[in-house]
Amino acid sequence: RLASSAARDDREQLVRLSKHSDRQRVESAATKLMYFKGKPRAYDTLKTLAKTHSDQAVRAKAFGALMVQTDRDKKNVKFMEEAFDEEKSAYVKAWVAGYLGSLGSKKGLTFCRDALRNKDLSGEGRAVQMRAAMAAGRIGDAALIPDLEAVANSSDSGPAGWEARVAIKAIALKNLPSVRAKVEYLNTLLE
Repeated sequence: RLASSAARDDREQLVRLSKHSDRQRVESAATKLMYFKGKPRAYDTLKTLAKTHSDQAVRAKAFGALMVQTDRDKKNVKFMEEAFDEEKSAYVKAWVAGYLGSLGSKKGLTFCRDALRNKDLSGEGRAVQMRAAMAAGRIGDAALIPDLEAVANSSDSGPAGWEARVAIKAIALKNLPSVRAKVEYLNTLLE
């Protein structure tokens, strides 16, 4: 009884912290709330942070915490797809596209293609392109490979080039027809 009371008090304190004006405290609260699995109050707080917080980094972190808190439950696809459509920040959209890909949704495919093709890498463009490459790997659609190869082979791509190469391998692995073929492919990557 004391343990559950202490956990409830901790959860309530974290919910209060999620409304704090200090971004680091809010991110810390989101990170801790993700461990209260199956707790509706923690779940609702993370959903609210993900959709409404003014800071894009907090929103991106809240979406990730929501994925952990729910053990990547596919019941979140509708919420995430709606949030993706409503999101104004390309940075957050790139994160959500990857989470959707992890849930089996290809909603972010066109966004990823456009971000990978974007030549303006000033400001946060480089970070968006890197996250789009990661999201493309999670989406797993072979149609993204030509755009990933262009980023991987570009001398201007920086970290996005590395993520594009990883995504190409992830897509190749995902699209192999059998477990045996996947094991063989993984073995060739380890050689």
